[in-house]
Amino acid sequence: MSGRFSVALPPVLLCLCFLLAACSPVQVSYDFDPAVDFSRVRTYAWMDNTMAGDQLRQDPLLRKRIIATINRYMKSRGYAMTTPDKADILITIYGTSREKMRLTSRPVAGGSYYGPGYSPHWGRGYDRVDVHYYTEGTLGIDIIDPRRRQLIWRGLGTGIIRKSGNRQKMQKEIDTYVTEILQHFPPGNTNGNNGA
Repeated sequence: MSGRFSVALPPVLLCLCFLLAACSPVQVSYDFDPAVDFSRVRTYAWMDNTMAGDQLRQDPLLRKRIIATINRYMKSRGYAMTTPDKADILITIYGTSREKMRLTSRPVAGGSYYGPGYSPHWGRGYDRVDVHYYTEGTLGIDIIDPRRRQLIWRGLGTGIIRKSGNRQKMQKEIDTYVTEILQHFPPGNTNGNNGA
C-alpha cells in the first residue's frame, strides 16, 4: 500500500519554529465528511504527503516534534498507533506561511490655540498611519480513509508568528497548535476523546 497522498491546498500557513504573537494564539477551521462514522476509529498510522510548498519538509526536526506531539495527543485520547495496512485512519501534516501587511492609523495630537478665530477642530492634529509586516503560519492536519484513499477530516490552525530560538517556547506553541486543532476530532465529540 502506498504511503503518499497528494493534496491541493489554498495558500495557508505554518512555521512553528517561530513563536506566536497573536492575542488569540490559534484560529482553527476544520471540515469533515459527514458520511463517515468516526466512532469506529480506534487506530491510526502516519503517511507522507506530496503537497507542493510544504515548509515542514524543509525542517525535518520541526516536523519530528510536531509528529511526536500529535502521537502524545492521540494516545491521551485512546487512539493506538499501528501500521498503515491495519489503521482505521491515516494522518498527514503540512505547513505553509505567508507574509502579510497591516495598516493602522492613530491620531496624533496637534497644537492648541484658543485665541480669536479658535475652532475646536484645530486641536485634533492629524492621523498617523503605521505599517506592520508580519508572518502568518498554518499547521494543517489531514485525516485520510486508508481504504478509499480519500480525505475525511481536515483541521487548520493559523496564527501570527515571530522568530524564537527557545526550544521550550517552541514546544509550547506546537502543543497549542496541535491541541487547538485536534480538539475538534472526531467531529461532534464534546468530550475531547474518541468515545471509547
